[in-house]
Amino acid sequence: MKESPPEPTRRILNVLLLICSVSLPVSIFLTAYFLLQRQEIANLKASLLSRSELQAEVLSAQPLKQTLMPHLVDDISFVLNPYAKRSAIAAPEGETYPINSLGLRGEEIERKQAGVTRILLVGDSVVFGWKLKEEDKLSSILNQYTAERIHGEKRVEFLTVALLGWNVRSERAFLESHLFLLEPDLVVWWSIGNDIADTPGVIPPGTLANWASPQAKDQSSFAPLSALNRRGGSFMPAIAERREENIDLIASFQSKYDVPIVLLGLPAIDEYQRTHPFHPPQIFIPPEYSDDERWALSATDGHPSAWANHVLAVGVLRKLIQLGTIPELEFAVADTAVALAFEETEARRLEAPEPQPEDFSSQLAQIPTEYGSEDGRDSKSVLYGVGPGAEMAKAGTLFLRDPKGSAYVTLSIAPPPNIGKYPGTARFTVRNRNREETHTTVRIDSVRTEVRLPVPETQEGLPVYEISWTFDYLFCEGPGDCSVGKLLQARFEP
Repeated sequence: MKESPPEPTRRILNVLLLICSVSLPVSIFLTAYFLLQRQEIANLKASLLSRSELQAEVLSAQPLKQTLMPHLVDDISFVLNPYAKRSAIAAPEGETYPINSLGLRGEEIERKQAGVTRILLVGDSVVFGWKLKEEDKLSSILNQYTAERIHGEKRVEFLTVALLGWNVRSERAFLESHLFLLEPDLVVWWSIGNDIADTPGVIPPGTLANWASPQAKDQSSFAPLSALNRRGGSFMPAIAERREENIDLIASFQSKYDVPIVLLGLPAIDEYQRTHPFHPPQIFIPPEYSDDERWALSATDGHPSAWANHVLAVGVLRKLIQLGTIPELEFAVADTAVALAFEETEARRLEAPEPQPEDFSSQLAQIPTEYGSEDGRDSKSVLYGVGPGAEMAKAGTLFLRDPKGSAYVTLSIAPPPNIGKYPGTARFTVRNRNREETHTTVRIDSVRTEVRLPVPETQEGLPVYEISWTFDYLFCEGPGDCSVGKLLQARFEP
């Protein structure tokens, strides 16, 4: 008979057996859990890799000239696609430029460092650097110039906040939405004539379309279609009101955020300042440079060239030194004469502001007396709201001249099919330059509609009128093919 192990030994053996009986299932469980987790990690890694590869494939297949994306803020409308990293939109042929995480052209914008004076260059395609290399953008030239000539602890940096197709509403909204990061000490704001238009919207795969504008009122984008914005229509109320809205946006931004503003351009500012207390510093471009054949990119493209941006850089620096925003710096010998030209131009403008022209005869001659759709859109009449095939948008405006002193203006409209089954209404307005108006509301329910409005009396020598409309229905045959009918003719009658 075998002897039983001593009591202490037996207890140790029992404990070891108990540990083995517990550790074996635990080990099996842990092993299974580890294998399962490793499989899940492998699956997740494969999924992420697949998504990454898919995104890379999508972006690589997307032309770099279509790298735009909508912005959450409607007034901003769109930015560059930050996931694309680079873009070729409005770049020199065969070149690209970087896109930062804000959707702007350029490198990443970091938080402003202590001792840095940050100046924003705000605008549209002219500030963006249309068809220019990165080193030829206005901000690049300014940064290089100041880096070479401002020494010590004081540092100055210029950032571009601009995009082709933006207007003042886009620029104001972008600044407001990104102020916490941008932290500007001063804004140089450049606005041009076509900034009265609504910004386009973005449609897949990243291209612009006026009809998709998120800024548009009444589902009809305000996009000037003619040269009247620059010439014959420059004095008309519809354009003047849009320009005043732009100046109001800039003036109220300065007032609300107490950020100093320097203006470049901004049509109608002289007239605005006669009745408003908004008189920021301005940079006036010397005509001997703006009229130089080297100023524009080409005879058909008026965007500033690299040469023009070098001239502008000197003008901007001269103004900022004068305001005390940046320290004194020594101009290069070749730039001293440029700085002097800016100074002399400013002195002349401040002494004798540009007068508002009173003789509009040459401009009036460009406005036709009748609109007809036989040859497509009459670009000399239409401000916005009529397409190339005479399709009327839900809202629109055209200009006509009436040298005969007619009593009525008549519009001939061809509504969409089945209008009798689904009738609508439209409001029409005729307005003269003095903003005197007549109105009528018409039921649209027949194949052809004639709208007749009394013509308000006009100021002597200015027989020009705005004919505007707003419909309460829309007929769509596709996502970008919507209208309320066709404008066949607009004419004056006794």
